[in-house]
Amino acid sequence: MIQKEKLEMFRKALQETDEMILEAVIKAGLMTEEQQKLPKEEQIQIALQ
Repeated sequence: MIQKEKLEMFRKALQETDEMILEAVIKAGLMTEEQQKLPKEEQIQIALQ
């Protein structure tokens, strides 16, 4: 597999992981309704803090 394909697979895996963390944070009630209205990228940044 060429390097570019490996990097793309890694980037996709990281994005999926971030989205799973965000989902868990929301389900756990650790994010306010206002935060949940923010763009997804901002929500992920909040969830990772």
